[in-house]
Amino acid sequence: MVYRSPEPTTGIKSDGFAPHRLIRTEQVNHDVKRFTFALQSEDAYCGLNVNAITMLRWHKPGNKSAYLRPYTPTSEVTRKGEIEFTIKRYEGGKMTPHLHSLQVGDTVEMGKQIQKIEYVPNQWDHVVLIGGGSGITPLYQQLLHSLPDTSDKTKFTLIYGNKTPADILLKKEFDEFEKNYKDRFTMVYTVDQADDSWKGLTGFVTKDLIAQYAPSKDSNVKILVCGPPGQMKAVSGTKAEDGSQGEVEGALAELGYGTDKVFKF
Repeated sequence: MVYRSPEPTTGIKSDGFAPHRLIRTEQVNHDVKRFTFALQSEDAYCGLNVNAITMLRWHKPGNKSAYLRPYTPTSEVTRKGEIEFTIKRYEGGKMTPHLHSLQVGDTVEMGKQIQKIEYVPNQWDHVVLIGGGSGITPLYQQLLHSLPDTSDKTKFTLIYGNKTPADILLKKEFDEFEKNYKDRFTMVYTVDQADDSWKGLTGFVTKDLIAQYAPSKDSNVKILVCGPPGQMKAVSGTKAEDGSQGEVEGALAELGYGTDKVFKF
């Protein structure tokens, strides 16, 4: 069994782009919004698989070429009639300020599925997810589909680093996962800059922190990593220039995990 969206009737186009209308927004924190767009019919599925991304496209007036950016949905691939994204606004960014300016009724072009890694339940005994900032969305989607599946016995650990407690995305959802699936899911937060209310870990995602929560390199484990470039470089190394996985570097290399154990989003 592979996690796939049911066959779409008029979902996200796989061979081009089509406009999708914004039907609601939610302010998640100081610089993050949740956007929900309509599919072409109420009975449509998005057509994406778990761990796949879709491209959003915007033709800025006066520009010769369009801006294209990849995003991972934070809605279930089995949700009918709509698709949801949780997106951080980056000052000086080309796409996110535009997205954050959208009003209900506006449209965005979507299209083209890009599959990252195909997840098969029970393929690994333990999956360790290491994320940072807005790079958390593909890791969230993995958990959203895997944890409710009673046939899947895979254990998951999420190590999630952020600058401050206010920057943590989807915290309510992760806390619910930990409450409802405590036999299969462990949540580890760490922040660079704690405030007086913070009771969790502080500091970067380091080799020692990973070693504390991840199974050994010799076990049936897979480690999925997604975060900002600095964190990726320190934890797993970045992808090769051609977009391929490249060699494992950083903390995971020091811990002995090879390319068969690590996937970089």
